[in-house]
Amino acid sequence: MIPTPAVAPRHRIVRSLRRRPRAGRPFAILAAFLVAGGSGLPLDVARATSNVPPPPSAAGPAAPLPQASFARRLSGQVYGYLPYWEIDSGTDAYLRYDLVTDIALFSVGLTSSGAISTSGTGYGPVTGSTAATIVSHAHAAGVRVDLTITSFGIDKNSAFFGNPAAMATAVTAISNLVQAEGLDGVNLDVELLENSDFAAYGVFVGQLRAALRSWNPDARVSVATNGSLSGAGMAVQAVNNGADRVFIMGYAYRTSGTSPAGSISPIARTDGGKSLTTTLDLYASKGVPADRILLGLPYYGRSWYTTSGDLHAPTTSSAGVFIPSDDLAAVPPGTVIQHDQAEGSKWFAIQDSAGTWTQTYFDDPATLRAKYGLASQRGLAGVGIWTLGYDRGVGGYWDAIVASFGTVRVAGADRYATAAAIARDAFAPGVSVAYVATGASFPDALAAAAVAGGVGAPVLLVTGVGIPAATSAELARLQPARIVVVGGPAVVTEAVVTALAAYSPGGAVRVSGADRFATAAALSASAFAPGVAVAYLVNGSGFADAVSAAPAAARDHGPVLLTRTDVLPNETIAELARLAPGRVVIVGGPGVVGDQIVGALASVVPGTGVFRLSGPDRYATSAAVAATFDSGVPAVYAATGLNFPDALAAAAAAGSNGSPMVLTNPLALPEAIRAEIVRLNPSRAVIAGGLAAVSSAAEAAIREAVAAP
Repeated sequence: MIPTPAVAPRHRIVRSLRRRPRAGRPFAILAAFLVAGGSGLPLDVARATSNVPPPPSAAGPAAPLPQASFARRLSGQVYGYLPYWEIDSGTDAYLRYDLVTDIALFSVGLTSSGAISTSGTGYGPVTGSTAATIVSHAHAAGVRVDLTITSFGIDKNSAFFGNPAAMATAVTAISNLVQAEGLDGVNLDVELLENSDFAAYGVFVGQLRAALRSWNPDARVSVATNGSLSGAGMAVQAVNNGADRVFIMGYAYRTSGTSPAGSISPIARTDGGKSLTTTLDLYASKGVPADRILLGLPYYGRSWYTTSGDLHAPTTSSAGVFIPSDDLAAVPPGTVIQHDQAEGSKWFAIQDSAGTWTQTYFDDPATLRAKYGLASQRGLAGVGIWTLGYDRGVGGYWDAIVASFGTVRVAGADRYATAAAIARDAFAPGVSVAYVATGASFPDALAAAAVAGGVGAPVLLVTGVGIPAATSAELARLQPARIVVVGGPAVVTEAVVTALAAYSPGGAVRVSGADRFATAAALSASAFAPGVAVAYLVNGSGFADAVSAAPAAARDHGPVLLTRTDVLPNETIAELARLAPGRVVIVGGPGVVGDQIVGALASVVPGTGVFRLSGPDRYATSAAVAATFDSGVPAVYAATGLNFPDALAAAAAAGSNGSPMVLTNPLALPEAIRAEIVRLNPSRAVIAGGLAAVSSAAEAAIREAVAAP
């Protein structure tokens, strides 16, 4: 027998009958899955099967989507299961076709003889007119649609995979059905399989893929596998036989009888059990390529009766499955929903009038973003969703996909509101420090973005005489431990500094110098000890090179210092001498930082290597700096190259998460920047500023570059 899987068969995800079901959800049929002993089909349906493909759907079949028409909007694959009980009159309006790459219609069952059950509970909905509309709209949006084929149960699967004739029958029947429905591929969900049947399972995957590709060269086959050793073994066989994707069912790590209570999809387990991390480590150790893996994540949770209201309390029995679309609104008023940081889950505890405790753990947009981040960090092909529809009427789930894999525009009504919006997107409350500069001019703030990015801090903007409402609101949300005001009283008055102090328990301090060069040197002195690995040097007369350099400086834990074109200022000389950096990187060509400066550096920091990053214009120079980042960055930030405020705030945010910040022409994305974004292969892109700063045409080009294969 195979080891007990870490992930329970998907058909066991059945809601408690104590809840009011959405109209049309077949609870009696779902319950029959359990009665059938895990066969994957209700008992009465399993006897009424056929391998003859049906006539085309009443709405007319769609043609498969050619690869050239695949949408490239997202930086990773987002593969969503759409189960038959979520296919109804409201599904089409609910779906965000722009935020998924693939939809898997779930599901049609197989018998042990290889026949398709045409009267099974899922067959009608997934081949009906409503599903046909979904397929048509998905294809119009460049989204692939697969048919999910299920086969559950050890005895049934052993009979099937031990019978080559049954496998051949199934290959033909499945291929015919997919072709009749105009679908794009198959997701194969085989659950509970003997080790001795793994090889035959792999052969079946290869045969199915060959049959589909005989009439659709762009057809794909994906497989769903559990998070345990058996799942990894099946994945190896599937990939070795040509499977395009492996959907890891990264949920049900805890089931109804588990104790103690906790996340059903933990990033790591506090009790040392299996988790998303151990599963990904296991798959890697077995040689499953990361770029073939989809990390399947749950849009549901689970409740238990527990011995107390303490986090991870021992359980006494199951209290059912928790589905946000049905159950979140019913959480009693006043209930505090907490974040289990260790496992990556939301949870809450309720005690009834009899003193009985119930604990619920579930994923929401915030916890899913962390798990999407795990997929990006591991270099996976993308993520999966079980199941689309479980978030209907609950905000934020689609936004989490955008924030993790999309190109997003972060903007406000003006430069102050845009800086606040960038901070809100990038930083959680409780930052150690917030940097504040004037939004009226750039000189004093040029070096701030590098320092802020290096310590995970935002840059916010004020007027010379007041704190804009957007800045005030963001400081109140961030609750920084201290505030650093950049620039002298001529640009930020003492009254403003005093007012800013009220937003932080550490108060507000000013860092400034007699001019922009001295202010940059003072910022460096406040943040860096001698012996830094690198110092970046830019011309202080413009902002473009400085904001491009800032994220690189933050990554390298060094400052950005300022110079004139032909003369190295005394304050910069003194700071470089104090720092004694391992190297100096000049950003900008000889026209902005002359060769005289290179010569001067030889005497200021003798023995230090001097390097130059530059291009024929500010955009090419920005691309040259971005080229120092490795491919696979968390994000790329983009801002207009014609004005400083948006770029200043974006550079700090970019530096805080190890990402570059690039400049674009407002009307069109420069080719050097487009090519660099493609090479960087970021998980997402953040456009700083409104349409006047970065046009819709430039935005579309950025989106295409981020999603380029």
